[in-house]
Amino acid sequence: MTVLDRSIQVINLETGETLVKKVDSHDCPIYCILRLNENTLATGDDNGIIKLWDIRNGNEIMEYSEHQDFISDFAFRADTRTLLSTSGDGTLSIYDIRRPDSIAMSDNQDDELLSVTIVKDGRKAVVGTQEGIVNLFTWNNWGDTSDRIVGHPQSIDTLVKINEDLVCTGSSDGIIRLIGILPNKFLGQVVLMITL
Repeated sequence: MTVLDRSIQVINLETGETLVKKVDSHDCPIYCILRLNENTLATGDDNGIIKLWDIRNGNEIMEYSEHQDFISDFAFRADTRTLLSTSGDGTLSIYDIRRPDSIAMSDNQDDELLSVTIVKDGRKAVVGTQEGIVNLFTWNNWGDTSDRIVGHPQSIDTLVKINEDLVCTGSSDGIIRLIGILPNKFLGQVVLMITL
């Protein structure tokens, strides 16, 4: 959990008790957060700084500073301990969370990268952009995209993996779309029915 004082807090959801609180964990507001495993948390801030934390005691484990703009999203592949980050600076960065330096960084995509998820059994990374394009990256070939899916009229703010072949996109036009990955195809829109 993050609050206005830029702290990170570990809270017992059953009791509401704050177990760990790290005040001023970043110099800038925290923009993105992801729990990587039972003991590790990743946070990304508005200036492009990524930090890894031990959530048992609030100690910082690692800090990365490759990005030049806000960290918009994370994805994590547990089997290889690989963290992916997207940024407003137009790049995708890849980290082995056991190492102090990045493994790779994509070429600048000339667009804000806003969302990321991993599909195809870890062989592809799907990235949503400000311009509404879905970029596909092939694992271990991070320089440039291997494929692009066009058709969103506005930004792709979030991606949710449904299975290895399907993702839902959340766009700033307020529509959730279902798309197939390889073969790339728009499969429809998700309609939410609310009854009172």
